[in-house]
This record gives sequence, structure tokens and C-alpha cells, in this order.
Amino acid sequence: MKSTVTAMRSIAAILALAAIAVCPAFTQSEADFTVLLTADGTGAIITEYTGSQMAVIIPATIQGMPVREIGSIPKGWQDSYAVFSEKRITSVVIPNGVTLIGTAAFSGCRQLTQVTIPNSVTRIGRQAFFTCASLKSITLPDSITEIGDSVFYGTGLTSITWPKGLTAIPNQMFYRCENLANVSFHEGLATIGEGAFASCKALISVTLPASIKRIEREAFAYCSALTTVTIPETVEGLSIAKEEYGEGGSFIGCPKLTLASQAAIRKWIGGNHPQDK
Repeated sequence: MKSTVTAMRSIAAILALAAIAVCPAFTQSEADFTVLLTADGTGAIITEYTGSQMAVIIPATIQGMPVREIGSIPKGWQDSYAVFSEKRITSVVIPNGVTLIGTAAFSGCRQLTQVTIPNSVTRIGRQAFFTCASLKSITLPDSITEIGDSVFYGTGLTSITWPKGLTAIPNQMFYRCENLANVSFHEGLATIGEGAFASCKALISVTLPASIKRIEREAFAYCSALTTVTIPETVEGLSIAKEEYGEGGSFIGCPKLTLASQAAIRKWIGGNHPQDK
């Protein structure tokens, strides 16, 4: 009886090894992607992901053409290709050569934790990672020169370094990123858009670069833990939205701001800093 059990275990082990050899753990292929030709006829646009793999590695070429775009940035009323929207994926590696991550490309991917973006990417469409709640970190290459509104709205990001190629942070970029605690702004940043960091409840300190010119309405609204805002003495012509009728101010709903930070902000409301007089 004992020898029979041992033999059966040996057979089971052999079958398991055979299964691994025949069916590798990663079976993703070009067939998992629906594509179109780019407008200039030199590459492929991925319009849909139909695969079942949760860890996605996008191929560099499909049907012999280099992959250039993931979805698109729609014009007018044209529909976008929300390629991975609400798919059950956990990670994605974007190959070098891709220049565009389109509108809503990964929106609603609540299990997405890791994204690799190559230096070839220059444009990211609006809401590209909208409500990716499990996405805690991402590296944005300095090659990016165009980015839409609300790209990281409602994500789980804990820190971010803004790309040097971008002089403005668009509207609602990090709205409701409730775990965002560390933000690094580069010298050259000029504008922080409406609601860009609104309701970032873990944000404690903000240091603005000397290049900043405008902080739009509700940019840091309801950042309930925000205590310190540092504005360099070298800043010139800064305009900070003021509160009107209890709403609209850049820093409305930030009850923990130090008196020094409140004083610094008040000096600049409407661009009326004493050095401008």
C-alpha cells in the first residue's frame, strides 16, 4: 500500500512538471490586444486589451509594427479608447517607443499597483489613472510635455515628483489622493490648477518654487493636515485665489495652517504682495 502511494505521488509530480513545461506561467501574446494603425502609418495604436493576464507586459511590436500609442486623446466628441479601463490588472509594463498614454487608458483599475512608464512617453491623456486606488507610487519621466486633467484623481499615491518638462499642474490632478504625503515641485513650475491637490488629507507641508506664478482656486482646499506652506522670498507676481463667500480660495478648509503660513498666503492673495507696491 505504501509503495502504491509513493508511486502515485511520483506520477503526480511528473504530471505537474509536464504541465509547467507545456503551459508557462506567462502566456500573453499579441492576440491579447486589438490595434489600429497610427495616423502617419508608422506604428500601432492599442485600442483594447482582451487578455486575462493580471500582470501585463505590453509587447514592443504587434503585427510587425512598433507600438506607439495606448488609446488616444479624443478631439471634439470622438470617443477615446479606454484600453484597460476597469480591467482586473495588477501591473503593467509599457515598452520603450510608446509616446502616448491615452484618455482614461487605465481608469478604474482598482487593483493596479505598479506601472512602468518609459522615457519615450511625451503625452498622457486626462483621467488616464483615474481612481486607481491601489496605485501607491509611480515615476513620471521628464520626457512628458503634455498631461491632461484629473490623471491621478482618487489614486493611492503616497508621493510624487512632478516632471521637469511640465510648467503647470492641471486641474484636479491629485484630487482626493488621500494618502499623498510628499510632493516635490521643480524650479520652472508656474501654475497649480484648480483643485489640483484638493482633499489630499495626508499632505502636511508644501514648498513652492520661486518660479510659481499662479495657484488657482481650491488648489489645496480641504487638505486637513496641511500645516506649512513655504513661499520663497524670490517669488515675483504670485497670484493666490482668495476666498469669496466661504468658497473658492486656494487654501480653504486647511484648519491646521500655522500663523506664519497664513500670513505668507495672505500677503499674496490677488497678487498684492508688499514688494509689488
